[in-house]
Amino acid sequence: VTRLAISPDGQAVISGDERGMLIITDLSTGELIRAIKAHEEPITALAVSPDGWYITTASPTEMKLWGCWPDASV
Repeated sequence: VTRLAISPDGQAVISGDERGMLIITDLSTGELIRAIKAHEEPITALAVSPDGWYITTASPTEMKLWGCWPDASV
């Protein structure tokens, strides 16, 4: 894990790793909610919007914005 954040509602932990994976995990159960190959390089920055609707990730060469609502296509 290279970066870590907690959702604003405290229900999920969001992590980024050296393989470029964005991983969202239920904080109370430890259950995987979603895993996304977000970047081809390590995730070097990660942030969650105050309303919890968006996650921003960055690698050394790019930055991405992800929608977090149930029907979002990522």
